[in-house]
Amino acid sequence: MNASIPLTEIDYHLLVAEFDMLWSRPPDAALRARMDQMIRLISAFEESRRMASSACDSAASGKRR
Repeated sequence: MNASIPLTEIDYHLLVAEFDMLWSRPPDAALRARMDQMIRLISAFEESRRMASSACDSAASGKRR
């Protein structure tokens, strides 16, 4: 998964499912590197959603005034 291309909702859920599956495997360097990459992508997606949600909340509260 290319980090410069934004994740879709489906990509995000697939990454989470894969990460959960890999979590139970015995660790090795390649697996650890893949999981590090995955967690960065998952975290970036979740942060972008928090920011979008926060912006929507701010816009909605501004309309009520």
